[in-house]
Amino acid sequence: MGGVAFVNSSSGVSTSVLLVKKLMTVLAAVTAVLCSLPAASTAGQLDRLAASVSRCHTSELAVSLGRSGVGLGNVGVNVYLRNRSPNTCFVFGYVGFGLRDRHHRRQRSRVQWGNTYFQIDPRPHRVVLRSGARAVTNLAWTANPLPGEPQQGPCEPPSSWLEVTPPDERAYRLARFGMVVCGHGGLFSTALTTKRPRP
Repeated sequence: MGGVAFVNSSSGVSTSVLLVKKLMTVLAAVTAVLCSLPAASTAGQLDRLAASVSRCHTSELAVSLGRSGVGLGNVGVNVYLRNRSPNTCFVFGYVGFGLRDRHHRRQRSRVQWGNTYFQIDPRPHRVVLRSGARAVTNLAWTANPLPGEPQQGPCEPPSSWLEVTPPDERAYRLARFGMVVCGHGGLFSTALTTKRPRP
């Protein structure tokens, strides 16, 4: 009687499955490496771009005011700084503010940086502005007269103009304001950011 050869089919299948699993593991690892290369390259390019961007100067920025809002005796308005230059630049920190009458004469004012009634302070951080992009700060003050101010009628003379000085700049811009700031000209302002706050 001739010899009969038997093939262990279960062993062959097991070996094939292991080979397939190993190949899949290798392919997954290679794919992960290939996918990470463009991301790393892009991140490096962004870092180098951010490092090469210069600070925005007053001459490169346009100032505009949003609609005012009120809440429990407080008044607030968003103040925007728009990059009107063809180049990318950045702002960092807080804006300087002052009040002026209709003859552009300075009025008493003081600015406190941090939270306002309408907005939590985002804290100073680098805000990169491409050409046409805007950064915003929330500016607020009280509508209620404090001791030492007239309790009837306007608490302070109206301020026709708002003096706006970008961070780390000496030059300023004037924006039409037309508001009465009680509290002896006390103003509250948040750090510049890109997210539009209330009001």
